[in-house]
Amino acid sequence: MAENRILPLGFIDRITEDGAVMWLTTPSESPNLRLETAVTLTNHSIRQPNAVATARGIITAVGYVTATFKTVETQTATIWPENENVLRKGLPVYAAIPGTFIPDPSRTLTKEQQDSLRRLAARYREITRHRPPTTVPPRRPPRNGRHPDPP
Repeated sequence: MAENRILPLGFIDRITEDGAVMWLTTPSESPNLRLETAVTLTNHSIRQPNAVATARGIITAVGYVTATFKTVETQTATIWPENENVLRKGLPVYAAIPGTFIPDPSRTLTKEQQDSLRRLAARYREITRHRPPTTVPPRRPPRNGRHPDPP
C-alpha cells in the first residue's frame, strides 16, 4: 500500500532569532494562510544519523511567497548533538494539528498529486543536473590557406 504524503506549507529559507522564514510551496495559498496557524517540522541530525528533533510553532507573518513562524516548542532525542540547531535551511514545514507535533492530515496529497510532483521533481533534477562545460572547437583554416567569406 502506498504511503500517504502530506504537502508541506513550505521549506525553510533562513533561520531567524526565534524561528524561521519559509518559501511557501503553493504561494496561491498565502491569502488563506492565517496568523497563529500551527506548524511543525522534523529534522534528522547531520552529525548523529539516528538522532531526530521535532519543532512546533505558529505563523507570525505571511507575505506573497513567504511566511515566518516562531518556534514554540522543540523536542530532541537524547543523542541529539549539543551544538546542532533543530531548524535548518531546506527543511519542510507542515501545517499542524494545534498544540501538537502532528502534521495536519487534511493536507494529504492524492495519488495524482504525488505522481505529478514525482514527475516535476524528476524534470527539475534533469534540468539542474551538473553537465561538463562544452567548448566549441576552434575553426581550422581551409587547406588552401584562405578563409571562406563569412556567411
